[in-house]
Amino acid sequence: MAMILVVDDHEGNRLVLSKLLSHSGFTVIEAPDGASALEQVRAEQPDLALVDLLMPVVDGFEFVHRLRHEDGPHARTPVIFITAAYLPSEVLPLAEACGVVHVLARPAEFDEILRVVKEALGTVPPPVPRNEPTDFRLELLGLLSRTLSQNLRTVIPSLAEYFEEEGRCPDDPEPADAPADPTREPE
Repeated sequence: MAMILVVDDHEGNRLVLSKLLSHSGFTVIEAPDGASALEQVRAEQPDLALVDLLMPVVDGFEFVHRLRHEDGPHARTPVIFITAAYLPSEVLPLAEACGVVHVLARPAEFDEILRVVKEALGTVPPPVPRNEPTDFRLELLGLLSRTLSQNLRTVIPSLAEYFEEEGRCPDDPEPADAPADPTREPE
């Protein structure tokens, strides 16, 4: 049966995917980030990689970018992106630009994951030009910027409400008439 590399910085996510895939007859190896995943691909040459997009060290996009620029047959390893941070429609144009044709949104049904894994195992990723246009990097930067902006629009009102309720920011000095904090060491 095929060997699948599961790449995710969250151990619980790796565990769930690994159990699902191993119970379905696949051999599973794991990596906590894209840098480790590249080492695993070189050493183990899996048949497929199931990769989270947002990870520390090396994220999913950078992992695939580096993988596709490697020498040897492992550079054409099929990759499936899985993400809770983005909508598949947001990611697909960039995914396709680096040779990834399957994007799963979390949470995903087990049957859907297995269907996409089997489909991806039956395909060879399209060739990716060695000299990718800077448009790819600009598109990736735009996607990250839009996502960060959306997240900030969600967080800032919550923070403002919190500070309004507290009456001050955490770094504001204590008012002169406030009672001394007995747990605080004298300066």
